[in-house]
Amino acid sequence: MSTHEGGCLCGQVRFRITAQPIDTGYCHCRMCQKNSGAPAVAWVTFPVASFRWVAGTPTTYASSARAQRAFCANCGSYMVFTTRECPAEVSINTASFDEPDAF
Repeated sequence: MSTHEGGCLCGQVRFRITAQPIDTGYCHCRMCQKNSGAPAVAWVTFPVASFRWVAGTPTTYASSARAQRAFCANCGSYMVFTTRECPAEVSINTASFDEPDAF
């Protein structure tokens, strides 16, 4: 079993995943650009059943009618994206992993 951990910039919010990724990629849609302040966002998708928060409680924002984003209310780091269309999956901002090079 693979275990991957990560969290926000200030360390108050942390997560753990115990699965292999389903998918990886980049998104350059306007919403991801505005959310990140960057031209593209790298992400890794996992089964939602393998994901859990292990420290702190993130704040969530419904960025559209179909999606929610979770972030740290203290430092503002964006970590997690979920959609209504794929409730069994969670996409994690690759840069929020402790070892992003794993992906």
